[in-house]
Order: sequence, then structure tokens, then C-alpha cells
Amino acid sequence: MSFAILYPLSSILCAGILSSGRGQPSIFDLLPEDPFDFFRWWLGTIATIYATVIMLQSLYGWYVWLAGSDKYISLLRRYILVQGLRLRFKAFWGDVIICGLLCVTFLLLWRAHGLIYDLGDTLRYVRQHPR
Repeated sequence: MSFAILYPLSSILCAGILSSGRGQPSIFDLLPEDPFDFFRWWLGTIATIYATVIMLQSLYGWYVWLAGSDKYISLLRRYILVQGLRLRFKAFWGDVIICGLLCVTFLLLWRAHGLIYDLGDTLRYVRQHPR
């Protein structure tokens, strides 16, 4: 299996592994072959890190605010707890099924993406090594 999911890194890793007998790789050996894949991978990485940091900051802010010892804050904590316990999960099963189907679709597309890159690697190898 190739490094299809980490495609921008695969050119760096393969360049370092494959060029061990040829000397030091140049800077052009370390660049990915397709700039769109490089951009997409880095954009996804940066967006994921950004969303994680913002979410953690928000959760910490809510925790600090709800951890207060004021009379009204303790009343609000009890109200949130009671409302959380009164949720009717039957109303949310449709949304849960949709979320599950979207996760399955994502995993199928991720796998198809890897298969397409593996197919591209195989075709490139076959073209470079004819019989």
C-alpha cells in the first residue's frame, strides 16, 4: 500500500528512501507532483487544527463560566442538567442515522481516493518498466 492518504508527505518519504543510493535529493525531489493535492492536504490540516483550537477554547470558556459559585450559575447548571436528562432521543434518531450514513459515505470516498492513487502508482510503474 502506498502513502496515498498522506500524499504530499509520500513524495518526501519516498524521495528520502529511494534516493539513498543516489546521494542527497534536491529540493525539487521533495515537492509533490500535483500542487492541488499539496494545497488540499495543507488546507485540510490547517482547518482541522484551527477548528480544534477554537472548539477547545470555547469549551474551556463554558467550563470556567459554569464552574462559578454564584447562586444563579448553580441554578443554570441544574437547569442544563435537567434539560439534558429530559431529552427525548426518539426525535433525534433520524439525525443520528443521517450522521452515520454521512460517516460511511466519507469512509467510502476516502477508500476510493486511496484506490485511485494506488492505481495511478501502478500505472506509473508499469509505464516506467515495460516488459
